[in-house]
Amino acid sequence: MVLAVDLPTLSESLNGLAYTEVNFNDWNSVSGNNLRAAKAYLTRRLSEGSLPGLAQGEHGSFDIEKLISTYSCPLYIPYRFRKNDDVEERHHYIVVKNSSAEDWQIARAWRTDEKGKKIEEYKFY
Repeated sequence: MVLAVDLPTLSESLNGLAYTEVNFNDWNSVSGNNLRAAKAYLTRRLSEGSLPGLAQGEHGSFDIEKLISTYSCPLYIPYRFRKNDDVEERHHYIVVKNSSAEDWQIARAWRTDEKGKKIEEYKFY
């Protein structure tokens, strides 16, 4: 399965970096490991109550958006979160890993309606 979703807000936020379609057939690859690590980081932040725009204990699912790079640093991995009880809004996060020695960080976070129109840009530190 190849997943590729190009949202305007994503392309705007990464200032023209090249997109890479990623084949999800091999989850044991470097790419798969990075995807799992980035999702685990967001899941941990959600469980701690420190994910911008979401309260601790929110339930929903993370979906990956179109990938930028998953093989070499810096790594940019965009995820979208949809709450189980909310069909009208999506929460978007771009996580970045600047080097193999650094931890994941949130580079950008925002909320959109179901059509992709930005409602709010989250401020975080």
